[in-house]
Amino acid sequence: SIVPIGQDVEGNGWRFKVSEVHKRKAVYFYGNSYVAMGHFLVVILDGVNLQGGTDYFYRNIKPYVTDDPGEVYWYSAKGSGYAAWQYEGLATMVTDVNPGNFVRIAIAYDLPDNLGHVMLSTEILKWIDLGDFASMPVEE
Repeated sequence: SIVPIGQDVEGNGWRFKVSEVHKRKAVYFYGNSYVAMGHFLVVILDGVNLQGGTDYFYRNIKPYVTDDPGEVYWYSAKGSGYAAWQYEGLATMVTDVNPGNFVRIAIAYDLPDNLGHVMLSTEILKWIDLGDFASMPVEE
């Protein structure tokens, strides 16, 4: 049930994969910054709505980050909105996607700096191995 970055996961009406991860202290919307308490882990997902109607990713999947001891970290709504703009106008988890359409989604998680191994978890019991957060290089 643990898959690497770049491998497709399918369930709950979606096929998706993590295509990129970024570690940043701040995310930007035009000239405005939003600064993390620790650092943001920005996860870029590529997904396709496999359902017969328009839907948004978060309604069916609800991804969260978890570490090895099982601590759960939920996404930052404001950080995700800023990251979506910063990474060239990507969608968010609540962007409506028509049936069969492809979408790139930015999700930002504000994580403690010393956090080790992390995974993206979903309601479909698949975990995507994101690596060791503390040792990821910081972009700025």
